[in-house]
Amino acid sequence: MKSTKAAIITIAAVTYSVLLIMFTEIVGDSVRNAVALCLTTVIPALFAFMVLCEFLISSGLYKALRRPFAGFSRYVFRIEPELFPVFLLSSVAGYPIGAKLLDKLYRKKSIDKKTAEDMLCYCYLGGPAFICGVAGANLFGGIIYGLIIFFSIFLSNIIIGFALGLGRKVPHKRKLDNAALKEEIGSEDMFSVFTSSVILGARSVFAICAMIVFFSSVTAILEGLGVFSFLSADSRAIAKSMIEISNIKELTAGNLKLLPIAASLLSFGGICVITQIKSFLHKSLSMKNFYFSRFASILSSYLCSKIVMNIVLKQEAVQTLNTASGVSAGSRYVSPLPAVFLLIMTVMLLSNRKDGRE
Repeated sequence: MKSTKAAIITIAAVTYSVLLIMFTEIVGDSVRNAVALCLTTVIPALFAFMVLCEFLISSGLYKALRRPFAGFSRYVFRIEPELFPVFLLSSVAGYPIGAKLLDKLYRKKSIDKKTAEDMLCYCYLGGPAFICGVAGANLFGGIIYGLIIFFSIFLSNIIIGFALGLGRKVPHKRKLDNAALKEEIGSEDMFSVFTSSVILGARSVFAICAMIVFFSSVTAILEGLGVFSFLSADSRAIAKSMIEISNIKELTAGNLKLLPIAASLLSFGGICVITQIKSFLHKSLSMKNFYFSRFASILSSYLCSKIVMNIVLKQEAVQTLNTASGVSAGSRYVSPLPAVFLLIMTVMLLSNRKDGRE
């Protein structure tokens, strides 16, 4: 069995090397574009979040977000409240963050195997910065469309989390031990935790970028072989996006009928992202449930995006009508990220103040 596996890998490696030589020019252009994507989109969107998440988990500060969402965590997801911040962080930070956080908690024995495998199914989202940039502004010409996609996938993840929670018992309600949390946080050398988080975050982002560049070469070789030649332009973009998600930008720009398809593709994430997820996980953690959940997420994200798009666009039409009738809308786009972080920091502040009075 091992010899057969080794032979297959050897043949694949030799074939890949030969094809690289055959399609040097196409691969070179694809790799340059991938590197540019990493420098202009992936690193700005992921690096700071990767460092922040590493720091929050290593220091234990992530548990400060548990109190406001304790009820939702227990009755909807049926997980312990201190685990719910992982879902929040993975939703705003980007695809691999959820897997990395769950792996870190599993290695610290702060989460059991079954719960980690279940949470992996819904702690998986491209993040608003990536989705609004790649799909919203560049593809559909407005950040609002990126937010529609983000919220649709976020809602889909909640549905998946709820479905997976149905087979679990509601965790017992227990008083949150704030004194123990403060002691745990106070025992950490925050400077060492911070520097370690920066180094680990940089390594993780480099690994992600390397994976993106590699898969861009694979896509270029497939194009050179004519694998996508029989497909229409949008079908070709969909097929390439299922390999590496940044190819979603090749869909027909401005065609809102493609928005639900974009949502489905972004909920899947592509083989490249799934490979990244696998690389971050402890070898004892199974991805079987995760693979099945992608099919459910593709469908639910598609349906959620159609519903959300109809609601938002109807409201936008009413607003336009009011403006045309002389009612000033006074609207302009403001990035949602400052508001998200302001909300998170406010919740943490209020939670800590409440803890201090108990």
